[in-house]
Amino acid sequence: ATNKLDEIANKMIEELYPEIFDMVLGDKEGLEKKPNPTMVNLIIKQLDVNKKEVTYIGDSEVDILSASNAGVKLVLADYGFHRSDEFLSYVDAIHISKPSDLLEFF
Repeated sequence: ATNKLDEIANKMIEELYPEIFDMVLGDKEGLEKKPNPTMVNLIIKQLDVNKKEVTYIGDSEVDILSASNAGVKLVLADYGFHRSDEFLSYVDAIHISKPSDLLEFF
């Protein structure tokens, strides 16, 4: 789930990370942007997964709100886009400092 244009996001993921993601959903007409939970909930519904098993991985304050609004667990990438002390000290998430830290979480 990204606020980048859907067409660009899908092309980028297809070129950089082929066969990694089951679904990419970006900004397009008829969908509200994050932090509205619509995109996240649509992905959950389309993939037919249990919301309790979903973990949202993000790197911005918008991602904190997106995960909270969708009611899913959150992992924050401290090396990403964020800009605030509030982000770095957010306690309702697991913080990671490098991608390989995800292996410990999962």
